[in-house]
Amino acid sequence: MNAKPVVHDAEDASDDEDDEGDRLDWCDDEDGASSGDEDYDKSAKVEGVEEEMETDPPKKEEMEIDPPKKEDGASEKKKSKVDDEVLNLEKSSIDLAVGQRYDTKYELETRLKVLTVTHKFDFNVGRSTPMLLTVECWVKGCKWRVRATTIGDSHAFHIKVYKGEHSCSVTERSVRSRQATHQIYPKSYSP
Repeated sequence: MNAKPVVHDAEDASDDEDDEGDRLDWCDDEDGASSGDEDYDKSAKVEGVEEEMETDPPKKEEMEIDPPKKEDGASEKKKSKVDDEVLNLEKSSIDLAVGQRYDTKYELETRLKVLTVTHKFDFNVGRSTPMLLTVECWVKGCKWRVRATTIGDSHAFHIKVYKGEHSCSVTERSVRSRQATHQIYPKSYSP
């Protein structure tokens, strides 16, 4: 295998230069700089800006905001509707939070069961009275727990303590699922 050395002469070099020129010939821009982009920052004028600067500042009447109106029954209803929407939104979240309110103990227990099915763990009930409910993860030593109580004469339960992080392993806590019943599964998939 004899390899011939490649010889470049002056004619080959001029062909290379012509090729470079040919590559740019397909553009419509003959001189390569007629678009004016290089002088844009020097000559560009934003229309309307100077005109706005020359106008007077807004008059005081234009700047005034309507004074707050006294609340009547309609706005109170609107406010309670907003509160109800916030409560429903709060309850639509799967996770629990301190301060959440449940109208009945049964409603809170149902929410806890849905939570356990969704997050694949189980709990033991520590204490359950008409005014108190405490539950904890069924794995010994785990830090997950919930404590809810009633306030005053109300039957509504308020979450007072919620430790949402499990300190047990996923494999330990997901072995048992007593709360996963045919009544709970449909609720865990509904909004």
